[in-house]
Amino acid sequence: MDWPAPQDFVHGDPLPPPTEWARPGLVMFFNLECPGCVSRGIPFLKRLHAEFGDQVNLLALHTSRGHRLLPREDVEPTLMRFARDYAQLPFPVALDLGGDLARAWATEGTPHWLAFAPGGELLRSVYGSQENAQTRLQYLLEEVVGAGNLCSRHSIYPARVPAAVLQTLLSLTAADALGAATEFKTPAVIRARYGETLTDYQPGSVFGFAPGEATDDSQMTVATLLGYGQGRGIEEVLKALCAWLEAGPPDAGRLTRAALRHGTLDGGARAWTASGFQSAGNGGLMRVAAVWLAGFGGEDLAREAAAVTALTHADPRCVYASIFLTAFLEALHTGHPYRSAAEVALSVMDRLDARRTLLEAGILGLNTRAAHDAFRAQERAARAQIRARVRSGLEGHVSSQSGFVLDTLEAAVAHARADTWLAAVEPAVLRGDDSDTVACVVGAIAGARGLDVPPHLLPPLRLGHSWPGWKREWPCTEHFPAVLEGARDRG
Repeated sequence: MDWPAPQDFVHGDPLPPPTEWARPGLVMFFNLECPGCVSRGIPFLKRLHAEFGDQVNLLALHTSRGHRLLPREDVEPTLMRFARDYAQLPFPVALDLGGDLARAWATEGTPHWLAFAPGGELLRSVYGSQENAQTRLQYLLEEVVGAGNLCSRHSIYPARVPAAVLQTLLSLTAADALGAATEFKTPAVIRARYGETLTDYQPGSVFGFAPGEATDDSQMTVATLLGYGQGRGIEEVLKALCAWLEAGPPDAGRLTRAALRHGTLDGGARAWTASGFQSAGNGGLMRVAAVWLAGFGGEDLAREAAAVTALTHADPRCVYASIFLTAFLEALHTGHPYRSAAEVALSVMDRLDARRTLLEAGILGLNTRAAHDAFRAQERAARAQIRARVRSGLEGHVSSQSGFVLDTLEAAVAHARADTWLAAVEPAVLRGDDSDTVACVVGAIAGARGLDVPPHLLPPLRLGHSWPGWKREWPCTEHFPAVLEGARDRG
């Protein structure tokens, strides 16, 4: 049987060929330069290991077939570090240096899966990392192991979470973490410290985030999703955001803190009133992608984006910017070209009566009459300003990367026009100022467009805070699927 030699196992104990197995097993042909392998395939194998333990044999087989053919001295050290330090894999990893094993098994690309019965019979040969492929493999292993009750239908891979949704959450989080080191720095300081390019996580965060740790932008996005996982309605989202704040995050915006400390649906309106109706920061925009990720669409998406934003940021510029962004993500995901998607989203923004939406949600009302009146007085001008900034961004103009919501929106629209993920995100990171938030919004747009996150950024990705429902040490690639499944299964 075509199988790796003992000396080709670079992590874990060598695994004998399937002809010698007394239990079923699964082999994944993968490559570190394959985004689907790193972001979906490897976490899937780890979840299988957690569910089945020693009832199955698992092997990750790194192959060059379909990828660059590199010398062993270039591949093996990187692969060992990935398996040992980044992914901390609990199963063996072997090297198919020349791609001969992949050819012998007629793999179609990476990842490609081979499922074996005890004794070596090949049960299934499956190509792909999408949920349908993984669900088929899950059911097969459950059947062969004879323990369908060991795991629920969705415990290994949440089949109801589209791959594009998971990729978008990973994308915005990776972009946020990449920008963490340059936040509040000038471009000159950034280039002096990090050089002309910045393509990997770096130390130097003013809030003490370690390389690979994402900031309050992604944390609040996940907190919003966790809130949706508790049930319908923005009440649960508010509770989840308050729990995040009460746990003492390293960084939280001033208006966000002021609003959430009220602990009420109208806290954002009260905080805006206390600011003299002047505060229009980007703290709502940075996390509102969660509403689209949670599965809202169409007019429901626009209404929910308005309400979720106004929990902390009730200025009409903030509210309508979020309505635009979520509609933009939806339009991009459904295949609209970039400019067309922006025009579709602007039309959605113009059609929604956000003030009425906030009244119906209990965010504006008798107790916040002054905020209601200010919103009514400013909303037409707010929509006009957003239209102007979006169209300016479409032409590539970036006025600033400040924390002002319209600056962030314009910059994100401009940067995210690029053809690759790094080409979109890196300019936001190198420009500094509120770089983590601008990069986060760029990452959301890039994810909705289907731009792949560089694979090396995914294994070390974490959120830089612990709160109820999330642990700081958790790898995002492993825990995001369950977060998304819970948010999208709202009852």
